[in-house]
Amino acid sequence: MKHSYFKIPGWFNYSETYDIIIYTCKGRPNGPTYEGGATGTDLVWEWLREHDMDSYVEEVTALKPNARCYIDDKGIRFHKWGQVLADMALLDIL
Repeated sequence: MKHSYFKIPGWFNYSETYDIIIYTCKGRPNGPTYEGGATGTDLVWEWLREHDMDSYVEEVTALKPNARCYIDDKGIRFHKWGQVLADMALLDIL
């Protein structure tokens, strides 16, 4: 696996228990296309492949899925992965 500071410690373990879904406005159907006709969703998948993380992600979507928790500005806030995982453990999510 390539190094990435975005990588979640134990990424493999979480993807075995949970469906990891990337929710992003880049995936909206009426969004712009990029070089070669790529969509925002295509670019997210490309980034995940470049960092050897694509096999752990179930879906990339612009539709906010029903979820047990969200890591975003209105859910569990992201500062660093260690803090996110501690917050999830405190909430009995992990």
